[in-house]
Amino acid sequence: MMTKKWLVIVSLPLFALACGAETAIVRSAPGAPPDNTVYGVRTTDRVAFLTIDDGVTRDPGMVKALRDAKVKATFFLTAQYVRADPGFFARLARETGSVVENHTLTHPNLEGMSRDAQRHEICGASDDFAKDFGRRPTLLRPPYGARDETTADAAAECGITHIVNWSAEIAGGKTTFAAGNRLKPGDIVLAHFRRTFAADVAEFVRQTERANLTPALLEDYLD
Repeated sequence: MMTKKWLVIVSLPLFALACGAETAIVRSAPGAPPDNTVYGVRTTDRVAFLTIDDGVTRDPGMVKALRDAKVKATFFLTAQYVRADPGFFARLARETGSVVENHTLTHPNLEGMSRDAQRHEICGASDDFAKDFGRRPTLLRPPYGARDETTADAAAECGITHIVNWSAEIAGGKTTFAAGNRLKPGDIVLAHFRRTFAADVAEFVRQTERANLTPALLEDYLD
């Protein structure tokens, strides 16, 4: 069994906190507000992670797209889109080995919102998903990737351990990289529940193969 070694990449300012030979965690500088936002996972494993946002579009073919690609994804769902058919997303996660996480109740820009308002958006979605899927989310994808100093504290009160942004994005079957022109080990890739779902999953597989990487489940590397 392969032993995982990783380094979580978070927002600046940063300093490395050594945690023994196996793992080192990068956290905010001393005295800075707590910030557990990650954009990627620095790991010795040649893996990349697919995350799929919102839940706007539902299509039974999504199960086949993920199964055929042998990809387990993290679904950052928005509660207002799930309510129409939570069973669809429960089946999609169950049949593909994927995991449902938190993308708020109504998809607002959290930056600048009060702590109570942020807690309502985050905890409300987590409460819904605990009932719908039998598991309380531990990861949050803030809408638009936007968050402020209040978000980490509000999210922690809702049981969130990491705020997850991204280092590459796939839309319409095409990839945009934050840096460089190919995926790197530990990259977190953003996609959405859209009509191009199958093409976007196929593009993720193409990009992982191009970079000699293997798709992996983000929750296996963040705890």
